[in-house]
This record gives sequence, C-alpha cells and structure tokens, in this order.
Amino acid sequence: MTDHPLKTPQYRNWLTDIKQRIRKAQIKAAVQVNTTLLTFYWELGAQIVECQQSAKWGSGFLPQLIKDPYTFDFLTLTQNYNERELEKALIDHITNFLLELGTGFAFVGRQQELQVGERDEPAIGILLCKFRNPVVVEYALSDIAKPMGVSEYQLTRALPDNLKPSLPSIEEMEAEFGELKR
Repeated sequence: MTDHPLKTPQYRNWLTDIKQRIRKAQIKAAVQVNTTLLTFYWELGAQIVECQQSAKWGSGFLPQLIKDPYTFDFLTLTQNYNERELEKALIDHITNFLLELGTGFAFVGRQQELQVGERDEPAIGILLCKFRNPVVVEYALSDIAKPMGVSEYQLTRALPDNLKPSLPSIEEMEAEFGELKR
C-alpha cells in the first residue's frame, strides 16, 4: 500500500520550504517598506527641525502637520485609566505589532533616550495629553529646545451612530448564541 502523495516526507518538506520562502518574502517586503518609510520620516524630521529653528515660538507651523486629537480606539482601557495604563497599552500594542513583523525589528524600551547617527541629532518629541491647554503646554515646554509635537488623544467608547443599524443588538446576539449552545 502506497502512502497518499500529500502525506509523504517529500511533500511535507516541499510544503515547509514554500512556507519558509513566503515568510522570508513577507519579511523582505516589510523591511523594504519600513526602510522607505523611515527614510521619509527622517527627511521629514530634518525639515521640521529646520522650520522650527527658523520659526518663532508659538508661530503654529506644527499644528498644521499634526492630526489632533489622536484616537486610540484599539486600546481597551477601563473608564478611570491612568497615564501608566495608557503607556503600557500603547507599548504592548507596538510590541505585538513588531513581533508580527518578524525578524529585523526591535523594541528598544520605554522612554529611552536615543542617540541617532554619529552625533546627537535632535529628536522630535511627542507629548500626548488628555486635555490640551495651550497656555500650560507653552509654559511647560518653554525651556525645551527640541521640536515637540503636542496633541490631545481620545478613547472612543460608543459605537458611531452610522454603524449601529449594521450590527445586531445585544438581545439579538444573546438569542443567537443561546441557539448555538443547544
């Protein structure tokens, strides 16, 4: 009796090889995309630094570039979350994303100071605030010389009204799941 052709060691080896080649191609594509994006962001950062050096404090050139507020719908936080919980949720999400990308990506750590290039190049900071008060922000950052993006963030709790008709109610879902259990 001969083995089924799909269960032979040769077939399993061939299938394993295909899966490895696909994964390598996916990683190579992700690295190429990220390299291009990193180059773009690096050049954009340099342009922002140039603009900030020539602009006066409070001139408002950065707010035109910044999406404000950021919406963190993908995070599941309790109603009374604190700053540490928000940071942890964001870090966990970024870490999981980098792990999904596979080899070639790394998460360095929380609130790490990075030296970029051979000398200490200016970095762009991002300050996320529950509520943005321009007077408080300007006072708090007045002695900081590095470019700083300041933005408010939101966590959406309610389902948008335009999506509600498309989804079943809780009662309909409970009824459906009740029938599945039987």
